[in-house]
Amino acid sequence: MKSFHVIHTITSPYRIHMFNIMDEILKSRGVKFHVHFMSNNTSHRPNDWSHSSQKIYFNHSFWPDIGPNLYGNKWHANPGLIKHILKTNIDYLLVGGPWASLTTILCSFSSKVKTSKIAWLEGNSETVNKNQSRTFPIKRLVLGQFDKWAVPGFRSEEYIKLILGKAFSPQNTLILPNIIDETKFDLNAISDNLTDCFENPNKIVFPQTVKTALIPARLIPEKGILEFFEHINPEMINGWQIMIVGEGPLKKDILELLTKQRLNAQVKLIAPIDYKLMPVLYNQSDLFIIPSVKDNNPLTLIEAMHARLPVLASTKIGNYPEAVQHSINGWGLNPFDSESIRKSITLAFGSSKEKLKSMGKKSKSIATSNWTSREVIANFLDAAI
Repeated sequence: MKSFHVIHTITSPYRIHMFNIMDEILKSRGVKFHVHFMSNNTSHRPNDWSHSSQKIYFNHSFWPDIGPNLYGNKWHANPGLIKHILKTNIDYLLVGGPWASLTTILCSFSSKVKTSKIAWLEGNSETVNKNQSRTFPIKRLVLGQFDKWAVPGFRSEEYIKLILGKAFSPQNTLILPNIIDETKFDLNAISDNLTDCFENPNKIVFPQTVKTALIPARLIPEKGILEFFEHINPEMINGWQIMIVGEGPLKKDILELLTKQRLNAQVKLIAPIDYKLMPVLYNQSDLFIIPSVKDNNPLTLIEAMHARLPVLASTKIGNYPEAVQHSINGWGLNPFDSESIRKSITLAFGSSKEKLKSMGKKSKSIATSNWTSREVIANFLDAAI
């Protein structure tokens, strides 16, 4: 019986969903599936990301991690896992983030001839800077150790082209879109029980007299929240409330900016809620906003689209080409162009509820075409094995 192994960081809900489906499909094809997690520590993530809070049906292992924290990032180092990979006969090995940890770098150079190695990575050709370009020689060396590479979409593939140059081969490219459990975000699947159990410590309200825009995001520079609100005044969003749901180091700066822009009454900063209750927020909202200045492949965008929301999205995010059809299911904005921001805000916040709902249906159609979990995973496995 053939085997398919994955090296991954932690137990995020998105990946657990993906791996459960992978396991089911591979079992039906007579292939053993196993996931090696480099850490079971999710203390820097919401509580419901822990493995004990999730339903994991696939075979998996958590390996001791002795890696250091450098420049705010955890560099996983798992000697036991590296030794295991070197001595175990594996037919297919999917390595997540091949240069993002000491473990994956070393496993990338494992030299078993019979193992088909697949590099699994995200990247965004739209936001490559000089510092990233300087790392390309190392990344080129690492990618050279793999038979194929798996990417979520067009801009990630373009990113690999930038790294490999003439060595790039489209035949070696596999598409593995980042997915969420779409059944949890479909409006028809949101039960009254889920809505009833929605705890509201922040006194979140959805007045019938105003429309609601939702920004679920960590409060960090990459999310472009400061740049976005610098160009908004109360008159531009008359008849709306905007909810920013998240925590992070920029909280104080954001609150100060909202005060400066006289937006306190219309824009609310709300602490994160349990992930399983996020569909309720999407369900009660009229518009989804993601103004990131740098974001490889945001999954909140896919959640919102499956929840039938129109989107106001930065053109710099990695999955913009697959997600946004301008003026069809939403609007694009260049977060570095004040005129682009103002124009898109005017179009989005000037739309009626009826138009927003119609555009939201288009979002759902696009999401179904591009991010239906079982279909995209089956297509990936067809190409990989």
